[in-house]
Amino acid sequence: MRRAKATGRLRADFRVEDLVLVLKATSGVATSTAEATAGPQRLVAYLLQSFEAGSDRPLPPPARFAGHPGP
Repeated sequence: MRRAKATGRLRADFRVEDLVLVLKATSGVATSTAEATAGPQRLVAYLLQSFEAGSDRPLPPPARFAGHPGP
């Protein structure tokens, strides 16, 4: 995350909690069949594009998850 932010590729407001959210969201659509892999792949593609630097729209506060102490 630090390298991506330093190179200007990742939004400055991206936080580790956002990565936890991505992992949870992806696991929610993951399936074991080869035919159904398009859903998780498409979701990850959307999410990765939304994390790219250049957006000036503010985000809501990060989500807090059990087991992660936060900042």
